[in-house]
Amino acid sequence: MNDNSENLSPAGAVPPADTGVVVPANNEAPFFDRTDWSSFWLTSGVALAVYVSTLAPEVTLEFSGISATAANYAGVGQPPGYPLWTMYAWLFTRILPFSNIAWRVAVSSAVAGAVACGGIALMVSRGGAIILEKLKGFQQLEPRAARCIRVACGCVAGMALGLDGSFWGRAVIVDDWALGLLLLVVVLCLLMRWTHAPQ
Repeated sequence: MNDNSENLSPAGAVPPADTGVVVPANNEAPFFDRTDWSSFWLTSGVALAVYVSTLAPEVTLEFSGISATAANYAGVGQPPGYPLWTMYAWLFTRILPFSNIAWRVAVSSAVAGAVACGGIALMVSRGGAIILEKLKGFQQLEPRAARCIRVACGCVAGMALGLDGSFWGRAVIVDDWALGLLLLVVVLCLLMRWTHAPQ
């Protein structure tokens, strides 16, 4: 055995150095807590309500008609075809039994856009908790006040993205942009989780 054997944990691994990052153990609470998920659901719900109430009722300009037709038949639209988006939008043409095909596919954009806004709120709320733990002035806050600040900041950040003119315009028509942004937000959430709790 080497001289460092007394520093080994029971599993045989060297304990990590103290980096100042709070790393929850496997038996502790999950990384995203109830406050973070409250931010997510509140922001997603409000964004979805706004998007559905302002949805394009029919086919719009550019590639909307080609994309709606491809989604209806689970076929190939304009190159490169966007197969993941096509399958995602095709599900909405089958789940929703009313209105026209373009409206149903636009609902798929609205759902993806709303969940992307919720993901931003989730990350901002969790990041707010990390910041509040490190700032001495905020450590005197009551837990309820800290939770309210986190939810408010998360909702403002998520709705700032959701109500931006360019994003809002794409989230209410037949377009693959909202799903692409949702996938990016999911990757960022997973990276945030992995960065702060890699085990």
